Amino acid sequence: MEPVEQPQQIQPLYWDRYRARYNLTFLFALCIAAMGLLAGLDPLMLILGLGVAAYSWFTTPKQYLIFTNALVVAYGRPRIKVLTFDQISHPELLVTPLGERLRVRLVSGKRMMILARQPEEFRDRLDEAMREYNGTGEGGEIAEGIVEGIVEEDRDNPPNY
Repeated sequence: MEPVEQPQQIQPLYWDRYRARYNLTFLFALCIAAMGLLAGLDPLMLILGLGVAAYSWFTTPKQYLIFTNALVVAYGRPRIKVLTFDQISHPELLVTPLGERLRVRLVSGKRMMILARQPEEFRDRLDEAMREYNGTGEGGEIAEGIVEGIVEEDRDNPPNY
């Protein structure tokens, strides 16, 4: 019998974790659900606690991964959001009273907050990966929210930013 070759997994160019070490909303919701169980099966507290815990599990990111052609946001299993670089307009670093935050503007006009532990490093790596993907190399600039290097089919009808 021949040994079965395992497919090689594609490694990310860079990854970072969510800024908060623990998901306190998830833990608090589980405590509420446990209190509902201990209080003689109080169905309201149990359902409310489990509902908030599930919502928090599926909406709080765990990891941010940058690949050669996409940004992947891994939430609680099994939820993963993949944003190809075609969908991303540009990343912005915001300085707020609560610290630095990275906001990714999508071509559709929507925005997505990235709360990585090292937002500046993450933005630099994302910019670098997007420049390489768009074929602009090191000289490519992101000016006024438009990524240089529009695909040939889109030159006649550029997206409305």
